[in-house]
Amino acid sequence: MAPVIGGQALMEGVLMKGKDFIATAVYTPNRTLIVEKKPYEGWATKVPILKWPLIRGSVTLIEMMIIGMKALLYSAQISSPEEEKPSENELGISLVISLLISILVFVVIPATFFTWVRTHSTLPLISLNLLEGLFRLTLVIGFISSTLLSKDMRRVYQFHGAEHKAVNAYEHNDKLTLESVKKYSTIHTRCGTSYIMVVLIVSILIFSLIGRQGLLMRILLKLILFPVVSGIAYEFIRFAADHPKNRLLKLFLLPGLGMQLITTKEPDDEQLMAAITALKEVV
Repeated sequence: MAPVIGGQALMEGVLMKGKDFIATAVYTPNRTLIVEKKPYEGWATKVPILKWPLIRGSVTLIEMMIIGMKALLYSAQISSPEEEKPSENELGISLVISLLISILVFVVIPATFFTWVRTHSTLPLISLNLLEGLFRLTLVIGFISSTLLSKDMRRVYQFHGAEHKAVNAYEHNDKLTLESVKKYSTIHTRCGTSYIMVVLIVSILIFSLIGRQGLLMRILLKLILFPVVSGIAYEFIRFAADHPKNRLLKLFLLPGLGMQLITTKEPDDEQLMAAITALKEVV
């Protein structure tokens, strides 16, 4: 079986992660493609227990977040004109602020609002928990949809589509050429967008069953149980990817696959070449 390839769209480029290597292919402002390849040894290789089901999901998520953030910082510096290059401190502060805002908007605000609703409603607790989960899901979908208003994000989504096309071609044992890769879909089951949607759905199901705690305890509980939720979602995504003909699994994945219609766009030849080049480096 061919090794599983992971990837990520960058600023004007693509990251690909294979079994032994990580590669990035990023365009400079004058459209020169800069390729960087590094050896990769995952945390689970060093600590076998991290390969265990349910554990490996959250470990993989954290590891890919670290790799992805570093690659994003790198691509932002490579792709920006000299006079506009952000410093590492500026980029780091931006990422921290973005993370804090995400926790505020998608965790703290829904929990606060529905804690207030609890004191003014006679709805059963399970109904309140389900409504809070659906509210959070709506916020995420709305936020992702709003990114289409940004020209820069639309380009990122084109590189995202290029990444998926290249990986789809590879997984179908096809040639990694422009002509071959173009015919494949921009949709992929193991995409991070699908993963986010499955995490949200699993969290709705889990938190609907655990009662209603005070505000601070509920926020803390959501953060503490996130590794469990992400682990379950990861195992589901992997199982679904291994059983592509199962209609029930396809139905559960539909929200994530549908969101990829937003987060992936048809790439041009230049963007496809970045994805193909990075993929070749790791396989």
